Amino acid sequence: MELQFEDRDGICIIRTSASELGADSSEELRKQLLGKLEECPWSALDLSKVGFMDSSALGTLVAGLKTVRGRGHFRLFGLQPSIANLFRLTGMSRVFPTDEEETASVNAIRNEMQSAA
Repeated sequence: MELQFEDRDGICIIRTSASELGADSSEELRKQLLGKLEECPWSALDLSKVGFMDSSALGTLVAGLKTVRGRGHFRLFGLQPSIANLFRLTGMSRVFPTDEEETASVNAIRNEMQSAA
């Protein structure tokens, strides 16, 4: 599993082409995601291709949120219905800011950046 990164004026867009984020890919996801969030704490993760996620991937996303706390903003966008349902059932929908589209995430992060300045 490999993440792709795109810089949009100081905001990192992180993409995965994986359809499943589970135990078999969680260590690589953790390494790549947390590494990128350390260097670019203003980030949005595209989950539009992901149809399955297990607790190890959720744990990695929570670790990502903790990584940027107090120095950036981490959003998710493009959640498939199955992933949105998982977030509702686990209570993660109250923890993670999510958007339907990339543009909404970028605009929300840009607003957070301006507020922090």
